[in-house]
Amino acid sequence: MDLANQQMCDRAVVADQNLAASLRVLDLLDRYHAIGESLSECARLVKTLEIERYWGDYFL
Repeated sequence: MDLANQQMCDRAVVADQNLAASLRVLDLLDRYHAIGESLSECARLVKTLEIERYWGDYFL
């Protein structure tokens, strides 16, 4: 996403758009970053999960 954002800036993709369109693009990029950060946090938390096996009358 960062690379795509930089390419958009370099090519002035939204330069001919009105301010509202440019703000929507920036808002969309911000949401993608937030989702990416949240998914990274979920991945980190999933890696810490442990399942206790049941062996009859006791837990290991």
